[in-house]
Amino acid sequence: MFYYKNFRYALRILLRLYIENKPLKAKEIAEKEYIPEKFTTKILFYLKKSGLVKSIQGRNGGFSIIIPPENVYLIDISKALNNDSFELVECDLNCSKYDNCNAQNFWNFINGCYAKMFSSISLKHILDGTYDKIFPDLSCK
Repeated sequence: MFYYKNFRYALRILLRLYIENKPLKAKEIAEKEYIPEKFTTKILFYLKKSGLVKSIQGRNGGFSIIIPPENVYLIDISKALNNDSFELVECDLNCSKYDNCNAQNFWNFINGCYAKMFSSISLKHILDGTYDKIFPDLSCK
């Protein structure tokens, strides 16, 4: 199951680290992004465990980026948070219509589009504001 709040916060934390381009303490990130410090620390743990950020010990330490933003995709963030699925809607396997459901076919299509977008959009695209150029025929405005 995809957890939107965790993902939204993780994205904001990573973008903050790229923008600041220096080590930041969890408390500092939390204050700048208006995220509860406990939540910030939890998300930083997952980001560090996955290798997306590193922690630096000492007085001037904190968390900093490891990978250039053009090499970090939304799917990487999701995987760091242990999201094994991008499904907006998960169909119940016990549903009586599971094997013959038009709505399920639609949601499977949308879920596939969602996964494709997460695999194609990097943090650089978001930082540069060019994410809408990746799928030029798609207008979501």
